[in-house]
Amino acid sequence: MTTDIMDGAVPVDLVVSDLDVLVHDPGRPVRRQATLVIDRGRIVAVLDATQPTPPTRRRVDGRGRIALPGLVNAHAHAAYTISRGYEPEASLDAWLPHVFAIGQRIGPDEAYAAARLAFAEMVLGGITTCVDHHYATTDRANTVAVASAAAEVGLRVLLATTAPDVGAGASEVAEAVRDVQLIAEVGSTVDGRVKPWIGLASPGRRESPRRARELAGLARSLGVPITYHYAETKAWLQLAKDLGKQRPVDVLVDTDLLGPDVLLAHGVWLVEDELDVLADTGTSVVHNPVSNLYLGDGAAPILEMLERGISVALGTDGANCNNRLDLFESIKATPLVQKLRRLDGAAMTAPTALIAATRGGAEALGYSDLGYLAPGAIADVVLVDATGPAFQPGHDPVSDLVYVAAAGDVHTVIVQGRIVVDAHRLMTADLNEICQQGREAGIRVRPPHSPTKERT
Repeated sequence: MTTDIMDGAVPVDLVVSDLDVLVHDPGRPVRRQATLVIDRGRIVAVLDATQPTPPTRRRVDGRGRIALPGLVNAHAHAAYTISRGYEPEASLDAWLPHVFAIGQRIGPDEAYAAARLAFAEMVLGGITTCVDHHYATTDRANTVAVASAAAEVGLRVLLATTAPDVGAGASEVAEAVRDVQLIAEVGSTVDGRVKPWIGLASPGRRESPRRARELAGLARSLGVPITYHYAETKAWLQLAKDLGKQRPVDVLVDTDLLGPDVLLAHGVWLVEDELDVLADTGTSVVHNPVSNLYLGDGAAPILEMLERGISVALGTDGANCNNRLDLFESIKATPLVQKLRRLDGAAMTAPTALIAATRGGAEALGYSDLGYLAPGAIADVVLVDATGPAFQPGHDPVSDLVYVAAAGDVHTVIVQGRIVVDAHRLMTADLNEICQQGREAGIRVRPPHSPTKERT
């Protein structure tokens, strides 16, 4: 704490007092009966029950709550929230044409409504940071619509724009440059909470190798990170061969899409020697277990990644292939799938999963001061109501957060020192209006001759 805070000369912005449990870093022992002191968007002190608290402009009662770092959703598609439940339940390549048909009908009004719906659902469920992979770019004004929605709802959004050159929605690299500038302009109005990234839909599929290299070079010239879908299904093995490569990772080497500034989404079908390449280049991976299960993609080798020191984050993917934007579901699914892969109940434990959704996710996104609760960290804090029966008797709060907690248990959410969810209520926008606009936008984007879903 600073001297002024210690002597009470200047009130702090926020005190979260009398927390039952503080999970300051999921890999370390929890603290009980703790108090967080927050000022100017950062944590300035963590006090125990015997220490006096400074004067404050706002006090939040933490009794009955577990405090944990804000969750990091490292892969989502906010603009496609309004097609939730529309696409048939099918494997990825049979599912994607329906997604693209919807995408052709998403304009700025629909993108804005969908993104507000997505970001509201996320932040109400404890997600304070999101990488939104935006490729509903039939109308380039959609990008600003999504960025504006993020700024309004109040979470931190890293918005990845793209410029594919293969298939529907092909565009020029100059349009991605323009998007980056516009996203940065929106972000400048909200203390940098909204930032631009470059996102490739899928190197070798939606972007030719030449375009992939161009976009990688663009990202590095602009100093922004890169994300893309890759090796999500077995089809990527054939894709590599079609491109004249032995392994999928060789395509990434050829297109310069590896490095510490890269976040690879999925990686389900990468094998051990390919994982060595990711580890050697410092490339991070975002694991989307619920989406992978929903689409029948396969079980990603997350344990093998962690064993090599690869940074692993967690994501929800889109609401059209999950179907909830509840990161707690991904947190729980992560160890369960790995236990099943290894037929070993001890293969992955709760702290590892929670780290991937907090500090590990933040590090994969390039943040060294996010994802933990200690002095100097950005004040992204989630309070989970632990008074219900499922949380009793509370032997292990970290285990409870991984295997018991759900989005509906989130009571309070603080983003960069600002309370955006208070007693389960969204404080930044009218949730009823958001839901109504989302319903109306969903109706508008349905193609006139919608395919009939196959049911067994």
